[in-house]
Amino acid sequence: MPPLRPFRWLPYDRQRHAVNAEARDNETTTTLCGEKLTIPAAPATSEEWRWPTCSACDAAWRAVEGIPPFPRRPMTTSRLASTAGTRHKAHASMRGNVAVKHRSRTSVEAPMSEV
Repeated sequence: MPPLRPFRWLPYDRQRHAVNAEARDNETTTTLCGEKLTIPAAPATSEEWRWPTCSACDAAWRAVEGIPPFPRRPMTTSRLASTAGTRHKAHASMRGNVAVKHRSRTSVEAPMSEV
């Protein structure tokens, strides 16, 4: 049965490259970025899988799959400013007759008459 995708990822030369999905152990093939390599018989280590992705292979793979380039949309200065501070917005909740104001990891409890 043929693979679902025409390419697979393979660590090589300190990066993860895309190679033909049907390439087998000890077979010489070419990555999407044009590097010639021989598919190793030994599986890649977990350290090798953490290597960065080759940007040329990634761009070629995305073009074939019809996936927009990465990053999809750069964050503009105005978008950064509009999202600043939204992560730690304060909110209030009721617990019995005491209002609790939350902000980050701290909370302040006060009787209802003081809130």
